[in-house]
Amino acid sequence: MSPPDPVTHRPQRRLHRLSPTVYSKAEYEFFFTICARHQGQPVVHDDTHQVWFFGEAAGTHSNALASLQAPDFTLPDLDGKLHSLSQYQGKKIFLVSWASW
Repeated sequence: MSPPDPVTHRPQRRLHRLSPTVYSKAEYEFFFTICARHQGQPVVHDDTHQVWFFGEAAGTHSNALASLQAPDFTLPDLDGKLHSLSQYQGKKIFLVSWASW
């Protein structure tokens, strides 16, 4: 057993690395998918780089969504003039976004 944490006085948890020599690719996929579902988090896997990413659960954003207020940001128009979302407070706006990926 590991020594207790000096702050919380609880036993420290050890992180175990999953070794590719112990588990197959299918077992990794199953394990990480089950973990993500259990925690209610989205998961993305890049097979080329063997990277897994767990996103934030939907419940973590519930307070932000409850206010229905968008965060303020500033972007330039085609002429280079800067526009902030807060400049249009109380007005209806239509925001169009696009990405090339």
